[in-house]
Amino acid sequence: MFFRSGRKESDDRLRLAGLADIDVVPQARLFAVQSWRAIQVRAVVGRDLGGGDGTTLDLDASLTIRLGDRIRLSAGPQAAFGDGRFMRTYFGIAPGRARPAYGMNAGLYQAGMGAGLFTRVGQRWAMGGSVSANWLQGPAARSPVVGARAQISGGLFLTYAFKTGDPGNGRPRYGQ
Repeated sequence: MFFRSGRKESDDRLRLAGLADIDVVPQARLFAVQSWRAIQVRAVVGRDLGGGDGTTLDLDASLTIRLGDRIRLSAGPQAAFGDGRFMRTYFGIAPGRARPAYGMNAGLYQAGMGAGLFTRVGQRWAMGGSVSANWLQGPAARSPVVGARAQISGGLFLTYAFKTGDPGNGRPRYGQ
């Protein structure tokens, strides 16, 4: 299950004054991935459930290089698009609020780069990390509700490959 984070007026009383809070909502996602040897292209469509805060499309591409037998490094560009409802919810200000309206339409809202490092640790275990640096674009970047245009994120993970039904015979797979 995936979740889209929300925001509260109390998060930034100056920029969000008079705007409705946005609740954390569950999200359904549909993934498509195409790989050509060391190049991978991915598209993810996300639809918020219950909050009605819209639909997004995340696109990224990466080039993976091997740094020895056990280590893989991937890096490439990323872009994110939102439908009109998503853009108005997160970046717009509706008419009739105590402040000037700021309209938003569907389109690109952020672009940047991402990188990840993945390594095997034994026969079945692997670990890695990823980092992304994205910058809000166009009308989203100029929105009066935006405090920071740079969006930096990262994560660490640990995985285990089960032997039962695993086509890699218990070994994590790293691409072709």
